[in-house]
Formats: sequence, C-alpha cells, structure tokens
Amino acid sequence: MNMVRTDKAGTARAAALQALRFYAGPELLPLLHEEALGELHPVAWGRAMELLEPLADQNSIPILCQLLQRQENLTNEGVIRIAHAMVRIGDPKAVTCLEVLERATISKAVSAEARAAINLLAVPVA
Repeated sequence: MNMVRTDKAGTARAAALQALRFYAGPELLPLLHEEALGELHPVAWGRAMELLEPLADQNSIPILCQLLQRQENLTNEGVIRIAHAMVRIGDPKAVTCLEVLERATISKAVSAEARAAINLLAVPVA
C-alpha cells in the first residue's frame, strides 16, 4: 500500500494497485477512496476503480458523487461504471447526485444510465 501512496510513476502505482486485488477487503476502502479522488494517471485510476467498485459501501457514496462532479475528466464508460457501483451499493442517498449527473451530461448514454440508476434507487413513497 505504501507504494501506491508514494511512487511517482503512475504505471508503478497501477501495478501496485493491481497486485492488491489479491488482498482486497474492506480495510482497503480508505486507500481506494483516496486514490479514486486524487489519482491523475489514467491507468492507476482505472486500477483503483477496479478495486473500489466491488468493495464500495455506503461510505463510498460521497466519494463516487465527487467523482461524478468531475465527469468532464472521465470517459462515458467511467461515469457509467460509477453509476452502476452506486446501484450495487443500493443507497438511495445516491439519487441526488445521479439527478445532477442526468441534468449536467451531454451524453445520451450517460443520461439514460443515470435515469435507470435513479429509478432503481428511488425509494417508493408510502
């Protein structure tokens, strides 16, 4: 984990993150949240997200929302992967940031995925 935080080469950080998949557990979430928000190297960021997606929990929702606010820096596929992770977590608190995403995006594919995620997460009014 130390190499992920300190190595200057993005490809080395990516390799370190990839190696962590063999030891992935909830204890990695703080590191993965940090990497998802701060990593600038696209391959290292992708490796961090590959680990974060299956481990993400309700504490990850604010991090994922922050990532969606930076959607101009992400590919449509990356934005959609984040929306899917939110659905997997199943926390209705994600609906607000998905609604913002749906309104802010120019991509029809992202808008459709955001709407589908909203529909899946929306809590029915009793």
